[in-house]
Parts: sequence; structure tokens; C-alpha cells
Amino acid sequence: MSSVKLHGLASFIILSMKTFRWLVFACSLTLFACQSNPAYTIIDGDKNYTIQSTERIPLALFNEAGVIPQPYDRVLFNGMLLPIDQPLPESDFIQLQIRRAMPLTVNMPQGQQTLQSAALTVGQALQEAGYQLYAGDLLDPPANTPINSPMTINYTPARD
Repeated sequence: MSSVKLHGLASFIILSMKTFRWLVFACSLTLFACQSNPAYTIIDGDKNYTIQSTERIPLALFNEAGVIPQPYDRVLFNGMLLPIDQPLPESDFIQLQIRRAMPLTVNMPQGQQTLQSAALTVGQALQEAGYQLYAGDLLDPPANTPINSPMTINYTPARD
């Protein structure tokens, strides 16, 4: 082979490699740009929202969806309690639920107390409010009753 042909072949190979690099770079940019942001499902009572965002903080995601959390509300991430101001864990499925606090009226022999709670059950709400519950206590509705709406709880502590 003559040196002219070798030089021409080498130039062609170098040009092809440069073109290939640029083609790979352009395809990588295109793929990166076409990736969509993760989809988040947000549940607020009977309202569902689906948003796409690069955000990872629940409070920011709620703001993007137009959902305004209140001080005693709770956030559930795929069913697990999560702080509203902490980044979400990595997950293929992302569902955020805001559990709204409900007003609860607690009737006791000493009087009545009103509190706000996003607890899941009556027993959990009373314990979070500082009540020590014992097996002999009279509680109506029972401690395992779900809280789905405002309610009145009758609580009579057991006597020693």
C-alpha cells in the first residue's frame, strides 16, 4: 500500500472516530434531556393530585400541588410516617398522603379537653396528648377505633 493511501485511510479513521464521539455525546444529551421528572401522587382526603417534579422535600411538593399543610397534619410516604421537611427516600413508587388533624373532644371526670390530632386511632391520639392508658380505663370509643372525622371521646381512668 502506498503512503498516500495509508495517510488517507488514517485521516478517514480519525475523522470517523471524532464524528462517532460527537454522535455519542449528542445522543447522551438527548437521552438526558428527554428523561422526565419523577411522578408523585399526592392524596389529600378525597382529592388526588399527580405532579412531576425534581423536588424531594414533601413540603415543597405539597406547595407545587397547591396543598397547604396545617401544623398538626402528618405526612405519610408510601404509608409510612415521614417528616414534612426531610428529603424523600429513593423509591420506584412515590405516594404522599397528608393526614389532616381532626378536632377531638375528650370528656373526663375532671372536665373536657379539646385537642387537634392526626393520629390514626383514639388510643394513639390520647397517648400523644399525654394520657397514660391502662387496661382498666373506660374508653368510648375503644382505643383501636380509627379517627376519620371529628369525634368525642369519653375517658374515665381506672381507680387505684
